Amino acid sequence: MSSFFCKDLRKSKIVPLTKNYGFAAGNNFGAMHANGRYLVFLNPDTEVTAPWLEHLVFVLESNPNIGIAQPELLKLDNGRIDSAGGFIDHYGLVRVRGSNEKNVRQYTRVTEIFYAKGAAIIVRRNVWDKLGGFDPIFFTYFEETDLCWRSWEIGYSVVYIPDSKVYHFGGGSLNQVPIHTKFHEAKGRIVLLAKHYSIGEIFRYIPVLLSLYAFNAVRHISTRNSRALVAILKATIWCCLNFQEIWLSRIRSREKVTNGELLRVPNKLFSPSSNVFCN
Repeated sequence: MSSFFCKDLRKSKIVPLTKNYGFAAGNNFGAMHANGRYLVFLNPDTEVTAPWLEHLVFVLESNPNIGIAQPELLKLDNGRIDSAGGFIDHYGLVRVRGSNEKNVRQYTRVTEIFYAKGAAIIVRRNVWDKLGGFDPIFFTYFEETDLCWRSWEIGYSVVYIPDSKVYHFGGGSLNQVPIHTKFHEAKGRIVLLAKHYSIGEIFRYIPVLLSLYAFNAVRHISTRNSRALVAILKATIWCCLNFQEIWLSRIRSREKVTNGELLRVPNKLFSPSSNVFCN
């Protein structure tokens, strides 16, 4: 089921779906039924604080070059920071600024980030339309990273807005066994790099990523963690068998870029000076 809300509950809709389309396609269905200049995606395992939405809209209204933004995400159970903005390194490994830090208002400025965490994001409608929404090839995990990367590529920045605060439980809407989670994480990282890197960068970075997967596979064998091992192997095999689908997704993304020219993402956004590494 895909759903969205508005201030006037009489205008809210619930869009029933016939199966689990995942985070990416499921939210795309909801967006097709939504109106307005902005789209807001909010996970069901979140609690908002007033006036969280007004702060997001105010910042986007003040700068037409911002395409996507996220609030300060705090952990619902202990109030620690869940995310003050997402970054990745050149191998697609995620770095979440402030993750699990005690919240002492250390991230108080509107800041450019590489990607906004999908638990709570706002997207300018015209940017969403230019990008074609989330890419369903991801199903879940890395779909918001891909969307934000594409936003940077067409010249719209992604920012963190600290005055807007949302509490997030984390994982409450997945209802997945660990092997499925690990599979989509490993698969999504490969697809992300294959979509966005040049041919030279693909040959430079993806082999290192696969070597890291191989190292983790050996480690999982030694610790008898068969579920994680199977997930990594399934993800790698899936990407090999579905190479054509990945490449078509890459081509479609480039066709949506103005004049066919990809703007280079600012290198400083790949990794912040202070971060938490998450694989």
